Amino acid sequence: MFRIKKEQMEFFADKTKRKFVAKMAAYLRRDFAGRVTELDRPSMGGLEPWVTRVVDKAIGYDIKTEPETAQLMLLLLLLGVDADERLPWVKQVLSTRDLYAIGKVRRLVRLAREHGVPALDDVLVYPEMSDRRNELQAEA
Repeated sequence: MFRIKKEQMEFFADKTKRKFVAKMAAYLRRDFAGRVTELDRPSMGGLEPWVTRVVDKAIGYDIKTEPETAQLMLLLLLLGVDADERLPWVKQVLSTRDLYAIGKVRRLVRLAREHGVPALDDVLVYPEMSDRRNELQAEA
């Protein structure tokens, strides 16, 4: 019988995480350059540590799927990486144990709308979450 040891699992998990961090940093630089310029400065530590911090935060809140982690990352570009420490509604949603990752992200988007978070539609990647973007385009 073939068994994978805990150390092997941790190695592959870490390798996958590093690959995701690199992919997300490249994506943010390409598609959200204006929002990550300050984060990407060497004096700020570079973008990768910020992305790693968000990924670790997502994992800590049981958001372990790449699409939801990516969407959370984009929301935190607007709200700040410490939003869960500063904004009670963010902490409450992320700490909810009876929601899956997609439910947490959807609830965060809904509450961000209710709280009037500016430029929210600029960072939404899920088509079902960007209803407002479609409304704005129809009005134009």
